[in-house]
Amino acid sequence: MLPYEEFLEIQERLADAEDLLELRRAKAENEGQVPVPLDDVRRRFGLTD
Repeated sequence: MLPYEEFLEIQERLADAEDLLELRRAKAENEGQVPVPLDDVRRRFGLTD
């Protein structure tokens, strides 16, 4: 039987692996597109100081 702490660690690592896979997919999908400067994103979402 797997201790609960180990289960939680495995669950967290799996979530991290899924996040990494999604990031790689998104990067591949957006390859070659012009990046948007962070300041433009902040303005677009009203996050400027």
